[in-house]
Amino acid sequence: MDPRIEQLKRALARPASMIEVGGFRPPEDPKTSWFGRVLWAGKDETWPESDGKPLWPIIQLNLGEAPFVPDRLQRFRFLTLFANDDPPFDKANGDGWCLRLYEDDNALVPVSPPETDSTIRAFPIRFHLDTAALPDWENFVAWQQLFSFEEIRSFDAVVGEYYDMIGDLPLGSKLGGWPSSIQHLPFERAWLVGHEPKLQVEYVFQLDCEPKANWGWAGDGCAYFGIDERGDWQVEIQMT
Repeated sequence: MDPRIEQLKRALARPASMIEVGGFRPPEDPKTSWFGRVLWAGKDETWPESDGKPLWPIIQLNLGEAPFVPDRLQRFRFLTLFANDDPPFDKANGDGWCLRLYEDDNALVPVSPPETDSTIRAFPIRFHLDTAALPDWENFVAWQQLFSFEEIRSFDAVVGEYYDMIGDLPLGSKLGGWPSSIQHLPFERAWLVGHEPKLQVEYVFQLDCEPKANWGWAGDGCAYFGIDERGDWQVEIQMT
């Protein structure tokens, strides 16, 4: 194997907390992580709505349970996410979807979910650490961190070997690591609502469709969540 492949792998490896949905007995702690269930909110918060209808609970994450937490989430202890049954593609946080973060989970209060037409089946979540997640083939920018364009063009066989060895990353839900692309590198296109085309967005985590929980992003897609340079959360959904 070309030594530069090993160099590339060492340089680009990132940790990730992989999210496993269901398949085990629910913990007794109500603040544990769940898919399809949100049981907590801030003291003065109400259940988020869109067009007069309550959003569906997608996930609650107790970040203290995760073996790895991305830098952008380090100061937070709890995350909740809601969306409607027609997941958004180009709307700001709070419009068709709602992501909330909490620095002190002791300040949270129990919340009773309203009646919705949600078809999601709730399952508990547990995390698994991946210490060396690698970028998939779509993330060509990874190569550019080590090699010039001329160098990459000069060793096509090595590029092919990398693809054969790494291949396309499996999707799955995870905190951190590299995004597992379906169509292209997330946030590389200039569709972000209300922003100029070249706004930079930092990927933070992704949520895949979860057939066990009867949930899919636009059918069988994957949702990528990131923070733009203005500090606003953005979501991109890619479909197969």
